[in-house]
Amino acid sequence: ATFYKGITYQHSGDIQSAANMYFEVTERCPIHYKAFLNLATLHQKYGNVSNSIPYYLKGIQIIESYNQSMLTNQFTLTEEYFMLYANSALAYMQIGNFYKAFESTTRLIAILERASLALNCSLDKSTQSEQCIKIRRSFTNAFGNLLTIQQASVYWLRWEELIHQNLYSTLESISLGVHIMGPILPFTSLLLPISLQHRLLIASSLLLLLLLLLL
Repeated sequence: ATFYKGITYQHSGDIQSAANMYFEVTERCPIHYKAFLNLATLHQKYGNVSNSIPYYLKGIQIIESYNQSMLTNQFTLTEEYFMLYANSALAYMQIGNFYKAFESTTRLIAILERASLALNCSLDKSTQSEQCIKIRRSFTNAFGNLLTIQQASVYWLRWEELIHQNLYSTLESISLGVHIMGPILPFTSLLLPISLQHRLLIASSLLLLLLLLLL
């Protein structure tokens, strides 16, 4: 009940009360990874970003300790699992620790690959489950973040391979019609060595998505 009180406070804009509720949950139940995730998110968004990282790492530790099989039998944990890694990488970026951001993001990509295999996620649009679409969306975001990290830190190792991965992920999302934009957006495409045909395809897909949102 205390955890959901925290959510209610958070939605009403009472951030301090929400943080107090989440902290109380972590004190009473030290394995409540969702409370650690929410508490970390509040610190990252409204407080000190550096303070959010230990909470993200604690949430990751809880899940990985509980789920040694990693996504084979405990798939219900993965959405929070993905968020803990993705948000921690963003927090590391915000404080300028690009090495740790890169490490967290590459770890997340490895986890997503394992999850995709465990769930037999198909490239066939007609057989895409909601869980597989979430994994694909997380893949898209992770590859986009990896590109940003490497650009920001002037880290050029495997640069051409990373561009290829991002382009493949973007074109795959467009072909599946799952309405996931990125990681390469129209403006970004102008800054990368990709063909004019691919740039036009990416731009037209964004236009289609905007039209769908307006309908």
